[in-house]
Amino acid sequence: MLAILFICTWVVMMFGFAYSVFLAFKEGKSQMQKLHRIPCYNCDFFTNNHRLKCTVHPTIACTEEALGCGDFELKNPNHNIYSQGKLFR
Repeated sequence: MLAILFICTWVVMMFGFAYSVFLAFKEGKSQMQKLHRIPCYNCDFFTNNHRLKCTVHPTIACTEEALGCGDFELKNPNHNIYSQGKLFR
């Protein structure tokens, strides 16, 4: 009788663990989809420099707050010396 109780407890714990892993992957997927919508990497003001990521809004660059950035401009390689790779040549 004790063995059956142990097996049932083990099965319930394994189902609980599997369900929590499933929920973690589901939440991670939605978080990744949200992060891939951040427009900073395609913006002309994005410098790709870890010290100053954005020249207009450096505090919200590459965060979820940047999703509604009103200063977004599509990257133009002729304007930004960082995107051309000519900064330190």
